[in-house]
Amino acid sequence: MNKPLQMRLLEFDESLIKLINESEIPAFILKISIEKILKQLEIIERKQLEISIKEYEKYLKEESEKDGDK
Repeated sequence: MNKPLQMRLLEFDESLIKLINESEIPAFILKISIEKILKQLEIIERKQLEISIKEYEKYLKEESEKDGDK
């Protein structure tokens, strides 16, 4: 069984915070880096949404075709 999402997220947060604290990189530089990461996450999120919409539309089309065959 995989760990629940909430547990994985908590572990991720704790690991990231630890990494940030141990990096000894000034906050203003970390902020720039984190903003770049956030922009990449927004791009990934949009792509995942587009994929989900296409998959759902394909599913609806296939279900419609099944209903038409009856």
